[in-house]
Amino acid sequence: MGADFDGSDAFWAFVREVNWEQNWQDLDAIERNLRQAGYRDEGVMQLQQEYSELKARIVSAIKIAPDVDFGGGDDYTYMDLPGEIIGRGREVFLEHVTDSTKLSNFGQNGAVNECFAYIFQAFDTDPQMSNIAAVLAAQPPQLAPSCRPRK
Repeated sequence: MGADFDGSDAFWAFVREVNWEQNWQDLDAIERNLRQAGYRDEGVMQLQQEYSELKARIVSAIKIAPDVDFGGGDDYTYMDLPGEIIGRGREVFLEHVTDSTKLSNFGQNGAVNECFAYIFQAFDTDPQMSNIAAVLAAQPPQLAPSCRPRK
């Protein structure tokens, strides 16, 4: 997959199934719905690889505009914002992926909900990752509040 990779049809079908904009507050329900729809650990982890490539494209657009305010700190700018853009679907991704001004406007307008990448944790069979959601949830609210998974 190259620098112009816009995501496979299978990936965007997965994103539609997640229905991020409506379901972002309940990661457990997202996992249940995905498993009921037939998504399994290995397949979802392959989709995570694709997510990472798409996220890298957005981060590249952010990095070429170092003086632009994207609405938050590093976690917000490099995790939450790209994840939200991807979680909103192919059309939103294509509209924003190379446009740092549009990314900035999106980030500053408070349209970012949470870390889309957290949906992959429930499907990660790596023992080091299986407990990360619980660890993050146990952190005091002042530590990375926008990146703790919500129940």
